[in-house]
Amino acid sequence: MTATPTLTTATEATADAASGNAQAKGVEVRVVGERKSFVAGFLLAFLFGPLGLLYSSVGLGLLMILVAGGLAILTLGLSIAITWPLCWVLSPIAIAMHNGGREKTIRA
Repeated sequence: MTATPTLTTATEATADAASGNAQAKGVEVRVVGERKSFVAGFLLAFLFGPLGLLYSSVGLGLLMILVAGGLAILTLGLSIAITWPLCWVLSPIAIAMHNGGREKTIRA
């Protein structure tokens, strides 16, 4: 789904009758993107580990798949006891970072 720009405040251009200059004042557009759910992110990370982390952050999910997979091969699967809970912690952090940068205000 694409972000829909919404107009929060706008004033029309005013013309100065004496000088003939037109000025736009107070135009502000707020663009709000998609927000991700903390509950869904945590549940996906809890159930699917690094694969569930892909919901929170694709880059972080791919990195954890490589790290968890590599460590699981080296430790014969014992590293899952560390990497799986690490995904539980990283998921809300990644979602907070994602949701924190969703709102942008453009002023003209």
